[in-house]
Formats: sequence, C-alpha cells, structure tokens
Amino acid sequence: MVSTDEGDFDAELDVATTAFLQSNIEDKEDEVTLVTTDFKSIQGWDKVVQLARALVDVTEPITNQKGEWLVEVYNQLHPFDQKPITYSRILKPSKGSFARNKSGHLGQEATKRCFVSGGSPSLPPSKSRVVEAICVQLMNEITSPTRKSNKDSEYVSRYGPVVQRYNEIKHYVSQSTILMERTGITLFQINESTLSTW
Repeated sequence: MVSTDEGDFDAELDVATTAFLQSNIEDKEDEVTLVTTDFKSIQGWDKVVQLARALVDVTEPITNQKGEWLVEVYNQLHPFDQKPITYSRILKPSKGSFARNKSGHLGQEATKRCFVSGGSPSLPPSKSRVVEAICVQLMNEITSPTRKSNKDSEYVSRYGPVVQRYNEIKHYVSQSTILMERTGITLFQINESTLSTW
C-alpha cells in the first residue's frame, strides 16, 4: 500500500524545488552574453539598431535630456561604428551626352549626381551602418506607395516619403549641439535613386 502522508509530499516537493533552483543558478553562471553581428560578421549590430530606433523616434527638435540619452546610446556602439566615414573619390567612365570626347572631363559624373540629388551628391545607405539601420527602420514603417494630395492623383513611390523622413531626422540631429559636439554621428545625403538601387 502507498503512503499518502502529507509530510512525504512536502519532502519530495522541497527536494525537487531545491534541485530546480540550483540548476537555474548554475545555468545563469554558464550563460555567455550574445553578440549580434551583421551580414559582414561585424559585431555590434544590436547597438546600431538601438541607436537607429532612437533616431527614428525623433519627430521634433532634440531636447538636452534626449540629447544626453542619445549620446549614451551612441557611446555603446562598437568602435567600428564610431569611426569617421571616409569618402573615396568615385571616377566612373562617362556615358551618354557626358561622353562627347574620349578624354572626358573630370567630375562629369559627380556633377550629374548633384543634379539628380537636388544639388548634393548622394551615397548608398550601406556606407554607414547607422544610416543603413535608419533606412531599414523607415522602409519597415513605410511599406507602400502613397497618393499625392487627393484620391484621384497619381501614386508617389515609397522612397520619397522615406527620404523625406530621413531628411527630417538628419535636420534635427544636425541642429542638436550636444550630438554634434559629443558624438561622431554622420547622416549623409541620400536620395530616391540611391535608395531604390540599395
């Protein structure tokens, strides 16, 4: 016959609970902090995404308190992401009406890109992991084309609103003296053409 004393159940429960708690403590001691990497195997992608989310949430001029918090988030970035961006010269062979003679003129392609981007040369978002993460966030938020002013008007590509929102963030960041003096955040110019081919 099986004993059904309450004392037997309490003793078994105590042993099981103690064993469970002891195994959890040992598991926590053996845990290793996970480091996320991007597709190029560079560490710190999670911190880049954290900063990008914080910047995408900026919809008004940055206050001193918000600026201090953004500086803290920026300081957690991997050293790779805190390095200044280096701009290399892009010399491409001229095509079309820009290639009238074989020697060509230096800077014709750069001039062409300036006209396409509204007066400033544009870089692909992948030049900086912070800019790339901001663009990923914005592309996830703005998923479809929109109409212009009324319902019967034509559609506007989703890249237009993404670039517009990115430029707002860029403007607010450049107006924050705390961010400009204490961080190396560089949000360079992008346009619809580079965004669509990225």
